Amino acid sequence: MIVSIPAHPTQSIAAISTSVLSTEGKTAIADLIIGPYRAGKTLALLDQIIEYCQSNLFRESIILVPSRRYQQLLERRLHQVLQSRTVESGKSGLVGLKVVNFQKLCELVLRRSGTAFRVIPQNVRPAIVSRCMVRLNEAGELKHIAGMVNFTGTHQSILDLIDEFERAALTPDDVIRRLERTSQSDSRYMELAKIYSAYKSELAQCGFDDEKGLAFRAREILYSNSFAMDLGLIAVDGFDRFNSLQLQVLAGLARHSEALKICFDYLPPEADLAQEYVWKEASYNDLLRTLGSTVNTMEMSAPVTVTRQCQKFRAIDRQFEMEYIARQIKNGIVKAGRKASDYLVVSRNIRSYKAAIASAFDSAGLNYHIDEAITLNALPLVQFLNKLFNLAFNKFLRADTLALLNSPYFNRKNIGLTRRDIEGLDRASLRMNVVGSRSQWEDVWHCLDAPRADARSILFRFFDIVTPPTVATYHEFVRWIEDVIEKCLVNPEPNLERELFDVLEEQRALVEIRRVVASLVHEENILGEQEQSVERLLGRLGNLIERSNFRRTPRTANCVVICGADLAPNLLVKEVFIAGLADGEFPKRSSQRGFVSSDEVAKWATFDVNIQNPRFHPAFEFALFNSLVQRAEAKAYLSCPLSDMSGEELTPSFFLTEGNSDFEHETPAIAPFAESNLAPLSARDLIAHHGWKLGPQLASHELPAHPDVETLRDKLGAPLSVAMARAGNYAASSFNGYLTDYVKTRAISVAVPLRWSASKLNEYGKCPFRYWISQVLKAAPHMEPEDELDAKAIGEMYHKALELFYIELQSKSMNLSWADHDAVREIFDRSVDAAFLWLEEKRELRRSEFWQYQKNELKFRLQRFFEFELTSAQTDPDKYAPTLVEAKFGFDGDESYPPLMIASGSDKPIAIFGKIDRVDIAEDLQEQPRIRVVDYKKGSSPVTDADVVEGRNIQLPLYALAVEQCILPGAKAVEAKYLSVQAAAPIGTHFFDGRKKRRSSYGSGDETPINLLQVTEEHVKRIVNGIASGDFSVSPTNKSVCLTCDHRTICRVKEMTGERPESEVGGVE
Repeated sequence: MIVSIPAHPTQSIAAISTSVLSTEGKTAIADLIIGPYRAGKTLALLDQIIEYCQSNLFRESIILVPSRRYQQLLERRLHQVLQSRTVESGKSGLVGLKVVNFQKLCELVLRRSGTAFRVIPQNVRPAIVSRCMVRLNEAGELKHIAGMVNFTGTHQSILDLIDEFERAALTPDDVIRRLERTSQSDSRYMELAKIYSAYKSELAQCGFDDEKGLAFRAREILYSNSFAMDLGLIAVDGFDRFNSLQLQVLAGLARHSEALKICFDYLPPEADLAQEYVWKEASYNDLLRTLGSTVNTMEMSAPVTVTRQCQKFRAIDRQFEMEYIARQIKNGIVKAGRKASDYLVVSRNIRSYKAAIASAFDSAGLNYHIDEAITLNALPLVQFLNKLFNLAFNKFLRADTLALLNSPYFNRKNIGLTRRDIEGLDRASLRMNVVGSRSQWEDVWHCLDAPRADARSILFRFFDIVTPPTVATYHEFVRWIEDVIEKCLVNPEPNLERELFDVLEEQRALVEIRRVVASLVHEENILGEQEQSVERLLGRLGNLIERSNFRRTPRTANCVVICGADLAPNLLVKEVFIAGLADGEFPKRSSQRGFVSSDEVAKWATFDVNIQNPRFHPAFEFALFNSLVQRAEAKAYLSCPLSDMSGEELTPSFFLTEGNSDFEHETPAIAPFAESNLAPLSARDLIAHHGWKLGPQLASHELPAHPDVETLRDKLGAPLSVAMARAGNYAASSFNGYLTDYVKTRAISVAVPLRWSASKLNEYGKCPFRYWISQVLKAAPHMEPEDELDAKAIGEMYHKALELFYIELQSKSMNLSWADHDAVREIFDRSVDAAFLWLEEKRELRRSEFWQYQKNELKFRLQRFFEFELTSAQTDPDKYAPTLVEAKFGFDGDESYPPLMIASGSDKPIAIFGKIDRVDIAEDLQEQPRIRVVDYKKGSSPVTDADVVEGRNIQLPLYALAVEQCILPGAKAVEAKYLSVQAAAPIGTHFFDGRKKRRSSYGSGDETPINLLQVTEEHVKRIVNGIASGDFSVSPTNKSVCLTCDHRTICRVKEMTGERPESEVGGVE
């Protein structure tokens, strides 16, 4: 029946500061259309709207929708209905009908009343809250939350709470009154209410409203007896819930309309057997209470039951899950003649599927559209601008500067730099160890291979452009930003080399950047000018950009829509795929936090302040899931991966198992490439199937004749052969670095040095492939210069200090074993200072602001090492005395001893050169002087006899042979010791006089001593012969070798051994 709607809600309505009650009633027709999802309510409503508008030409009518997204959907539906009716009746078009969202409706009311308004930008609201909190705190009004006043996250959390107050149609006075009634005057809840009150007052003083403030003002106007707005039909559709503010505005609007029709998906409890609509019960009751108890309610029956199939499946991971989905869609398009738009793919968390979606759907050649907001920071153009804006603040870091100069977005032509200039800057800055700062960039032109002289002035002009003012207002800061964009950015323009949609996306991103920048000007216009530091300005800009996003535009109308469950279009499609039905993902765990967490909302309810969001009702997830399933006309697929892409095991959701404890056993995961033979996604998918099934036999197997298959097979032929040869675990293979056959046939030659160093021999001894990469190919990972000293510089400084110390001791005929502590400490400190002076004079050394702290730490470690050396010397029973320091052998020049010569299988002996850190001679007067060789190490990794026996580290045994044969002939090397300066302790000792038993074969019980010097000579012969013959196979002597290797990313040790290196399973102690 048609009933009257009261002129105002039954409860009192408080405006911002005044209660507004109507004094006379006005009747309006109100129809509330309820029913289950997809009962045809919207189509019935559209028919009534069209009938009304065509019968009441030029009468203004309004359709109220919840969002811009739903507005577009409804307009498309309205257009379709109009087209079909035009064919039948001959009438076309509508006049006077508006489709608006809630905010636009409020703006319309304000404009009709002649009320001026300005909406505060969303980005400015946190600053308003911050100002209010500071003032209240200074006035002593904040006690419980005083410590949170200056936290940026606090301001946004309080805004979330304010939004909930406003949605509940509660003014600050309403909240404060209810808190006072419940004796909460001194609680933190009262402090939050005071912040809300101060926030609204601050807005009023500035002459602005927030978006919901417009609704408060519209509500006041609509209930004013002096305002009249002659409307025809008001229709409401698409809302899954209503808040109190919306309902009160709607009730007020009904006073000015001829008819009101509301569509709402809802079933009363007695009809809602599945409890699918229980989460909407509060909204429904509020709707009846606000509009009146005698509203004409019409319940539409459930739609005709469709025969909808439901298939559940599980996949090994998200990648295989998406490949299966893409296969079903492609089958439907190819075999059933369906369109891509007939399919919908949804997941509660679409981000976890991004990579899998791109891989599966691109491989399948399907048109698809991921319907989600793009964060600005995810776009390369925005990343370029962010780096550009922060370049000066980050002190012109070399890596950042060159990344900008080489970027396709950088306007080289406008700045005046050529590609050759930039390449020259790259080489010279790396050679001069430039880390950052303008002064370090000056050094580039001191390099022998410096760029052209003009490039210096151009580079520094570019630096001037991107250098912001140290202190500035927002207006000055924005002017600088616009100058930087204008001078340094190549504006995205369509061209033949780029996809049009990529260019349009970048243009949209640039618009959004400028919108963000404009919000800073708005903020200053509202809050007044205030100079701020560049750090604060850049931080504010970065925060705004990080929070900004925009919706991606579909590239074609006929595409598979892939989206999050919340954004799924309210349309029927042929098939729906609901992926990721894992426990904790769907149903989704509650994400309420801060001042609107579930506990906080419950606490507010005890004060008669109801700010509960129906979407956080426990039944919401179940209702959302059911509504997604019901969008499928023919079939719904429900799926869950066994594990995440990280390997973490996932548990199927209750939505998938429905409480069946045997579900996992009854529903095994679909085998990889199970259907790739009968229904391949692509040529790659078909070949992957055969490769998975056949393994090594793939190369000889006959595949279906198709040009794409043949092309891909030919392309994979050589790499597949290489992979199979490597996987065969055959060390003597050219694919595994064994190049002996090529060397024998002289197809390639390996350059063998005339003299060998211990480090090169050690490199091969650790792993032949490592030697090939490091010493033959001269490949090394790129390392950006750093302000801090690198390990090499620290080691050189340690060696220099100890060299100077022992040289001065020898010049003064002093010995640590009997010398006075204070006297030698003075010499040591003087040597350390001289070593630092030597280090600082090296041009490539960069002294950062922490250089003094680094010096102090290095001095401390050296002084600790001195105390260790002194104690060791005074307690040494053999009284070893340092005799030679930095003893060279095998070098050119008179200061060097002859090279160490080791006989080889050929006529030509192997010559070895090196520099021994220290040679000590025992004081006992034996016929053969007893020698100890010492090597200083920066690190503290232990060196054992096993390293010598297995050929990984033969440095000191080689040095011992050099002392015996060419430095001090007739002497006997009895000991070699590695000393860690960093740890002030020995990290390895070798004995050559038989005093220590060693197993002749490690792992056996034989305790026969091994002659380490003889073993070392054999290793030298083996290593030199292996290098000369071309054996560079992947064969590390120990797993620990791989942990410190620079070439782990290109090594094939996992393919050779079938094992994961320890670096991937947690490493070693």
